[in-house]
Amino acid sequence: MRRILLIGAVFLRKGNIKDINLMMLEACDAFEPMLWRIGYVDDAPFKTVSLIFRFTETTNLSPVYGRISRRYSELPVTVDLELETLRWSETDFVKTTLTDATLSVLADVAVRYGLPKDFEKVDLP
Repeated sequence: MRRILLIGAVFLRKGNIKDINLMMLEACDAFEPMLWRIGYVDDAPFKTVSLIFRFTETTNLSPVYGRISRRYSELPVTVDLELETLRWSETDFVKTTLTDATLSVLADVAVRYGLPKDFEKVDLP
């Protein structure tokens, strides 16, 4: 099955966040049904949003857009999250940060490309 949302990460500072890969997968799984339900990419010039979290010194939720891949019909988008705070935070705080940042990016993409933005609240397990 084709995914509407893919989430990945790159660490631009030395460090790690416990279980971050699992949390990103949970975020994809949590957002996916809602994005299908509202027809998020039905009229978009892409079929997948590839969101990359860049873990750096500061948080910057202003998305940086790459070119749409014609081959994969994928829109690459990156945002920065502060590594140091998340690294020492409780799991629930990290999950909330990831879902809030993802929702912010999806809303920005929706405005930029005229997509539906009837988002529902998404909670990670």
